Amino acid sequence: MINRLRRRFVIMTMSIITVVLVVIFLIVFFSIRGTLKKSAANALSLALLSDKAPPLDHRKGASKRDGEGIPVILFGIDEYGESKMIRGDVSAFSQEDLDLLVDEALDANVSRGELDDYGMAFAVKDDKLAFVDTAASNRVMESVGLISLLIFMAAELLFLLLSILLSKWAVCPTEQAWQQQRRFVADASHELKTPLTIILSNADMELQQSEDTDNQHISMIRDEALRMKSLVEQMLQMARLDAANKVKLQPLELSQLIEGSLLSFEPVLFENKVNLNSDITPSIYVIGDEDGLRRMFEALLDNAAKYTPSGETVNVTLKVNNKKRTVLTVQNTGVCLSKEQLEHLFDRFYRVEDSRSDTTSFGLGLSIAQSIAHGHKTAITVESNESIGVRFCVSFPCYNQSSNEK
Repeated sequence: MINRLRRRFVIMTMSIITVVLVVIFLIVFFSIRGTLKKSAANALSLALLSDKAPPLDHRKGASKRDGEGIPVILFGIDEYGESKMIRGDVSAFSQEDLDLLVDEALDANVSRGELDDYGMAFAVKDDKLAFVDTAASNRVMESVGLISLLIFMAAELLFLLLSILLSKWAVCPTEQAWQQQRRFVADASHELKTPLTIILSNADMELQQSEDTDNQHISMIRDEALRMKSLVEQMLQMARLDAANKVKLQPLELSQLIEGSLLSFEPVLFENKVNLNSDITPSIYVIGDEDGLRRMFEALLDNAAKYTPSGETVNVTLKVNNKKRTVLTVQNTGVCLSKEQLEHLFDRFYRVEDSRSDTTSFGLGLSIAQSIAHGHKTAITVESNESIGVRFCVSFPCYNQSSNEK
């Protein structure tokens, strides 16, 4: 639980930080890009205003207009469509390239545009055609993008480490409270077992020695003590599962384990007038804890036995799907749970209100089963509708007994 809480804290923190960083870098990137494009456009506009380079005002305190100082190539276009260079540095171009450059700009039939193949932007006005180099600004944007990416990755790594450290500090009070609660439940459950055993022993002795064969009061005391003992044992089992850091996993034949548990539950289902159908694929091996998996399956089967109406059916299947995973399914018909009930089904002490066995169930069985599944790095899923009833599924990686490989 504490580890899941820490993971949620880290994920939530990193999600917020990632969104903020992405927004900041996008704003910076597009601001720089917009500034460069605006400067190039202003340089083209200034060049088209005069045959000569716009004079720079060197007076003290004079401000430089945006676009001034950017190299521009200016052509004059006569009435026959012939071009003549007015000014600019064209040393990097051959005459053929210049002719092609002018022709493509004029053929575009637009007042402004870009020639990506040449890395140039152009503007046409009246009898003038101006070009400005955009390759340099494109290289600047590539550098800005690369630097931003490196800074983003470094910042993400730094904030990830910080969020992991902060998660330990943030959940520390919760972890302490959880440990205290866990110890209390374990200690209280353990201490209650002794007086309950004494009560049961005395009740049994009184029933054996009493001449009144119909001693309802002592029988009621014994029955309630048995219920309380069952609750204490389940609470103690839950506390042990919470305290267990690792599950001892080893290869085991799940098919045989399921068949053995089904055999022991057949009288219970028969007594409740519930039909049982099973389809167990033989010789399926998994890696797991034998006692834990048995408790998990019996909790699911016990839940199905309690909640299935008389005359309905419990279906149990164990198969290997096309993804090479072992899938265990426990389904009981005649019951349909709402979406809200499904959301709370694995909560501790949660019981469906309309259960006919409400007086004998404590709402811990499914929670214990889910904890065992989590210990095996998997989870129990549940679905319910009128056609299937209630179906629990849990899957495991297959284990190849012959080659000792999963």
